Amino acid sequence: MTLVALEQVTKTYGTPGAADARTVLEGADLSIAAGAMEAIVGPSGCGKSTALNLLGALDVPSAGRVLFQGQDLAGLDPAALAAFRSRHVGFIFQDHHLLPQCTVRENVLLPTLAGGGRADAAAIERADTLLGRVGLGDRATDWPHHLSGGERQRVAVVRALINRPELVLADEPTGALDERTADELATLLIDLNRAEGTTLVVVTHQKELAARMERVHTVHDGRFQAA
Repeated sequence: MTLVALEQVTKTYGTPGAADARTVLEGADLSIAAGAMEAIVGPSGCGKSTALNLLGALDVPSAGRVLFQGQDLAGLDPAALAAFRSRHVGFIFQDHHLLPQCTVRENVLLPTLAGGGRADAAAIERADTLLGRVGLGDRATDWPHHLSGGERQRVAVVRALINRPELVLADEPTGALDERTADELATLLIDLNRAEGTTLVVVTHQKELAARMERVHTVHDGRFQAA
């Protein structure tokens, strides 16, 4: 079953037809199955991160449709899109984006506070359980600057999973890590994907990470080609 898809999507930056307009995706189709682990690869500037932003409703296409479980996301207003992202999508970026003034546990719980409330006991228990699964169970009250780069990325992974999203989108998640730490994080992503039953889409320049996914899509001339 398809979880999320791009249908005949074009994305142009700048005013269409203007000299500075730049089209990175053009009539592109991409279908991601529920529970899959897939990579998007290609040279810098080809549209990899744009595709990820479209899949996660962080951006909108210039033409075409983005479908999640068959629903066209274009029908959602900004408030509904924000609620959709909070409930259904977890994001992991190359930079962990942890808040320095918050503890590890508090950073993990941030996505649960979208409504402006306080994290409940169930959310706190899940945060601590996930931190234990990634080897950080004893670091919940530490500050981010006490952690290594790899540990910070593990916290970012846990944060992405805290709301039990169906879709996890990772943009160069191992790009800032050394080879050994990158391999460890890749293993963690795969293990958690299987354990949590999520769908994982990774944008990466690293062939080693892409090779560990079940399917690889290459962006070429604004469209996706499956390896």
